[in-house]
Amino acid sequence: MHFKKLLLPLLILFGLSSSISQEQIDLDPLGGWYTYNFDHTFGSSNWGLNGEVQYTGYEATGDLNWFLVRTGLTYQLPESKVKFALGYGHATFGVIGPEQSKVTEHRIYQEMKMPSRILGLTLNHRFRYEQRFFNGFFRSRFRYGLFFNIPLNNKQLLAKTWYLALYDELFINGERQLRNGGEVTFFDQNRIYGALGYAFTNNFKIQLGAMRLTRSTDDRMTLQASLHHKF
Repeated sequence: MHFKKLLLPLLILFGLSSSISQEQIDLDPLGGWYTYNFDHTFGSSNWGLNGEVQYTGYEATGDLNWFLVRTGLTYQLPESKVKFALGYGHATFGVIGPEQSKVTEHRIYQEMKMPSRILGLTLNHRFRYEQRFFNGFFRSRFRYGLFFNIPLNNKQLLAKTWYLALYDELFINGERQLRNGGEVTFFDQNRIYGALGYAFTNNFKIQLGAMRLTRSTDDRMTLQASLHHKF
């Protein structure tokens, strides 16, 4: 693995993150983020399902930040790797500390995933538009994520391969004005992530790493563990 192949993608990711919030230097206590991701294709068709289950805590093993379950119907364009999805998510949000109050959100989303190649690496671009309903409020949000995996002991990410998993995702609020007269910022949050992954098979992988979550109100680090399953 040549260092130059790693350098440009890493600079892109960390440059995006640092340019968003340079003044926020005090991080919140370390949190935890645990995810199960699944992807399924219906036989030899272009249709399928994907989704995830997330638990995120303000602490590494507790203090609920949010719990999210989402799933979507996917369609891959014929003779192409471009994939579209339409789905629904249900989320429960907690508050930091001993208080037990919670907020429930219903979320509809549309997305497009599109791969590209640079320096021999496959980059995956994800564009997602969300409509969020909670506590009588409606808010929309635009998301753009750049994802890529770098195999370490093989030329391709096959079974028994160690790899680096990296991504950066930017969130932008749709509506600025709220119904109660309040206002939200244009920038919602940014997530930059790095992890060491291992592919047990072509369809089952595990990743262990960390994420820097930068929002308009805080900037903190969280431990991250995820399972990635195709069936």
